[in-house]
Amino acid sequence: MRIAVLGASGRTGRQLVSQALAAGHEVRVLVRRSETITESHPRLTVLTGDAEDPTHVRELVRGVDAVVSAVGPGRDDPEACSHVSRVVREVLEAEGPQRYVYVSGSHVDMPGDSKDFIGRVATRVGRLLGGRIVADKQRELDALRASKLDWTAVRPSQLTNGPKTGRYRVSTLTPPGALVARADVADFILKELQEHRHGRQAPFIAR
Repeated sequence: MRIAVLGASGRTGRQLVSQALAAGHEVRVLVRRSETITESHPRLTVLTGDAEDPTHVRELVRGVDAVVSAVGPGRDDPEACSHVSRVVREVLEAEGPQRYVYVSGSHVDMPGDSKDFIGRVATRVGRLLGGRIVADKQRELDALRASKLDWTAVRPSQLTNGPKTGRYRVSTLTPPGALVARADVADFILKELQEHRHGRQAPFIAR
């Protein structure tokens, strides 16, 4: 599979790139500075540019089968996620591909959720502490729900830097735990690209 990755220089993005290459995929990434990608591989193409620039995103997604985003909020731009997602959405709707998987968050709500008590409390606290960042992630999901894309919003619980275990739980109703390793989130995303079990859904993932 040919995969385009946004946010490849972040902690989750690096896991995505490394695991995708190890699984035999071709990977294209778009980063502001090429030196932030330390991995070298014959199936890895590194493009430099701005993920909020449609021209750069068009170049990134040309010829790929799917796009994955692990973009997080910027230090100076808490609304970076929805800004990037809007550009990606417009490019993919016009030119393809249609498959788009991205990292959201467990504090974001989706119609059909049935969060348990702990999940509801965690969402309230997350929205209180996260402020504009959580609100922006909610706008991102709401905009994708209105699009024609074949999207999946992955909603991890609190992210950790532990190793990949493969022992995580997935639910479309409520967060199944409090923590999950970034490496396991990357593992789930790559499996979702292959198995396509959660089209236009927003699964929670946790240990």
